[in-house]
Amino acid sequence: MYIETQKMDHWLFRGALLLGPVFILCVCLWMFFSGESQTIIPKESGVWIAFLVCVVPLIIMWKFKLYTEIDESGIRLKFWPFPAKEFSWDQVESAYIRQYRPMAEYGGWGVRWGSAGKAYNTKGNQGLQLVLNTGGTNKFLIGTQEPERLAAYLESIEKLSSSEAASA
Repeated sequence: MYIETQKMDHWLFRGALLLGPVFILCVCLWMFFSGESQTIIPKESGVWIAFLVCVVPLIIMWKFKLYTEIDESGIRLKFWPFPAKEFSWDQVESAYIRQYRPMAEYGGWGVRWGSAGKAYNTKGNQGLQLVLNTGGTNKFLIGTQEPERLAAYLESIEKLSSSEAASA
């Protein structure tokens, strides 16, 4: 069985989540200590707002993980807070490891829809490309930080396609 857990710890993601709280915390502290808060927001509410705005992004950064599990029966994905996703090998026409361009093909990282299909990715530019036989959007990319280990496991269960054969 292949298991990989990835965190959304890309510096852009963390920076985006932390800039807002830092700004709001500074404004709330200024209002609290300058006495301006009584005319805009009561002090008690301001403290709670500052607390929530600072803690919620930290919880999101801690919980936001992509969990990938692959075995002989199929592929299971969990990407909190999104619903779990599962593919049986009967649904997969081909599977191969490839390098991709996250911004150009999918518009970034996370749960994405782009010109190349759907993707679950956290960082980097390596992934398991699935070509599905289920109709609709038939391509699904799963990002990986361990492409060699994933390829070796897929070869061991005879599920790895060559990228040339898969894209033909």
